[in-house]
Order: sequence, then structure tokens, then C-alpha cells
Amino acid sequence: PKVFLARDEKPVVIDLSEKLIRCGFGRIAVVVSSDIADKANEAFSDNLEIVVNSEPEDGMISSLRIGLDWAGFSDMGLLALPVDHPLVSEEVILNIQNKVNNGNIVVPNKSGKRGHPTWWGREVWSLLRDPMCDEGAKPLLRGWNNLIIEVATDDPGVLQNINTIEQARRHKLSQWTSTIKNDQI
Repeated sequence: PKVFLARDEKPVVIDLSEKLIRCGFGRIAVVVSSDIADKANEAFSDNLEIVVNSEPEDGMISSLRIGLDWAGFSDMGLLALPVDHPLVSEEVILNIQNKVNNGNIVVPNKSGKRGHPTWWGREVWSLLRDPMCDEGAKPLLRGWNNLIIEVATDDPGVLQNINTIEQARRHKLSQWTSTIKNDQI
């Protein structure tokens, strides 16, 4: 599972959480599927809150919606940083943090392509729960341009999606635990 990727024996979720903390984000959770929740709790509960997605087959939107439930309405918003984008720089996170408010969406843009992480201000959360987003948040990103702030970046990490062992090796990532099955991470 991607949540157990590491660089130089350091889990990337810990590295990412440290970046988030340095950039001013306080509460940090990792949404994981129920089949790895126990391992994730054992590995990361000292540093992160582990939130379980019992229906990961519903796609990333299900994890995002579970993250919204976790965050609650006391938070101004939520920064969604998929674990399969572990190469995002601290500079990108800080640049996003500098643009957030409770009514906007902030997304990095490299060479005309939107990437990750994405800030979702609390006032747009109801839109993420709309059936138009049942297959993902892209319809929202296409239809609500007036809410979107794009942060220009040269950081390739915002577009680098790590989905295979070959991609992980290319970026000098390895499994932190021995949980690889069938060349999937």
C-alpha cells in the first residue's frame, strides 16, 4: 500500500506531515482502507490520526468526503494531499497555505496542468458532497472556476502520481514494510 512508501527509511506520510506542520497546518489525518488500518495505526498513530475508509472502491472522492467528516465544521478548510503524490515540495504547500480561506479552492498549477495538493475551503464542502462529484471532484473544479485560485509552480511533484513499484523506484522510494503484492503499491 502506498501509505507505507518510504525514502531513506523514513515513511513519506511522516515526511509530508512534518512539511504540513512547518507550513502551519495543525491537525493531520491519513485516510486508509480498513484492510490496512491496524498496520497504519501501529505505525503512525503517534504522529497522525488514522481515519478509516471502509469503501475505498468508491475512489478518492470517498476518502476526501471521509476527511471532511473528520475535519468537522470547526476547521476553516481541508488540504487534501494524496499519499500517491509524496514528492510535493514544502514550498508548494506554503504557497497554497498563503492563499487559503474558508470559501475557496486552491490548487497548484504546473505548465497549465492542475495537480495536488488541493485546498477545499469549508464553504465548498457541500459541493463536494453533491452527486455531481460521486465520480470525483473534477466536475467541481471545471464548474466553479470563480472559487478556484491557482498557484503557479515549477515543482514536478504536484503532478507525479506514484502508482507502481517501477514509479516508486524511479523516485528512490521503497516499501517501509513488506506489504507489496503483485507489483502494486
